[in-house]
Amino acid sequence: MSGSYAWDEDIPGAELVPGEGTATPRPETLDERLIRLWASPHGAPKAAIAAAAGVPVSESFAQNPATLLDNQAAAGVRSITTLEWQGDQAVLTFPIPGVSGAIATATLDEEFLPERVVVTHGTDTTEFVYGDIRDFNNPLHRIEAYYAGTIVERQNGEVVRDLRTVITEIGQVYVVVPVPDSVRTAGAARN
Repeated sequence: MSGSYAWDEDIPGAELVPGEGTATPRPETLDERLIRLWASPHGAPKAAIAAAAGVPVSESFAQNPATLLDNQAAAGVRSITTLEWQGDQAVLTFPIPGVSGAIATATLDEEFLPERVVVTHGTDTTEFVYGDIRDFNNPLHRIEAYYAGTIVERQNGEVVRDLRTVITEIGQVYVVVPVPDSVRTAGAARN
């Protein structure tokens, strides 16, 4: 997925080198994939801050969140991200970027990391439960790039994914996902 395009690949990077692999357009999966991205432990804070600041997610990167929020408050604009406390847990509610009508509610743990994110979109509910968030990089290359050790995804109450992290190779890098020509030619999911 990249921008308004979604596709499946038979090999990683399909079609980026001509003649290697096949990319199959899957525009019908865009909303599901955007929900998964912006409800992730990495995406949820970015989406919530961008919505609170009233800016597109693409404009919130490399910005000091406090400055973004101060600018929003100074402009007198009411935030569409809400924060409330349920006992000693912070609960954020924010829209999912790019998915009209999708609203996420993130319950944060004691270190203010997402432990549960529930997204409602129409009549569908998708729940993500995250646990054991820590640096899973090789012990010789720890860089405090945290990832969830457990991820359970439920759609309308039914478990559709139950993942366990063993090791990651995460760096603090910016990644641009190029859209294969065949997918771009087939057209975006939304124009």
